[in-house]
Amino acid sequence: HRLNSKISNIVPSTSIASIINIVPWEGNTHGFDKTQLDYIQDIDFDCVVFRVGENVNEWDDFDTQAIDLLDNHILAGKNNIPVFVSSMFSVEAPTNSISSKNEVLKNIANHYHTPFSYIGVNTGTPNNIYNAVLSPLPPKPDGTPWDKSEVLQSVLYGHPGNIGHEYIAEEYFNSIKLYYRY
Repeated sequence: HRLNSKISNIVPSTSIASIINIVPWEGNTHGFDKTQLDYIQDIDFDCVVFRVGENVNEWDDFDTQAIDLLDNHILAGKNNIPVFVSSMFSVEAPTNSISSKNEVLKNIANHYHTPFSYIGVNTGTPNNIYNAVLSPLPPKPDGTPWDKSEVLQSVLYGHPGNIGHEYIAEEYFNSIKLYYRY
C-alpha cells in the first residue's frame, strides 16, 4: 500500500492490479497447491514486486520453488515482465544464515535479468527504528495497542514495523523508478 501511494504520486493514472499475500506458500513451498494462484495470470500487470523471506520455513530449494511459482503460475503467458525482489528484512547482522538466505533471493532476481531488481533491505541492527519492536505498529485487530513484550513473543518480532515498511517501500520505489527511468 505504501508503494502504491508512492507510484501513484508520480503517475496518477497508475493502479495496482492486486496485492496478493502468499504467506501460506512461503511457509509450505512444497505442500502448497500453487494452482490456487493461477488466477494471477489473468490480471493485467506490468511488473511484479516479490516480497518474501520472514515467513519462509524451508530455504534448501526456495529459489527453484519461487521461480516455478512465478514462471508457471503468475507470469505464465506473459513476456518481459520485470520482477523486483528484496532481501530479507532482518534486524540480524548479515550472518552466514542471513547472507545465504539473501543469496537465494538474489538468485530469484537474477533469473529474471531485471535491471535494479535486487533490493537490499536488511538493516542488520537489532536496536533500530525499523524493527517492529521499536517502531510504531498499527493496533491489533481488536483496536488495542501492542505491548512491546507481546511483540517480542509473537511472529512480529524480527519483522518491520511502520517505519520499516516505509523504508522497504522506499527501496522498492527507488529501484522501480530507475527501471522505468522516472
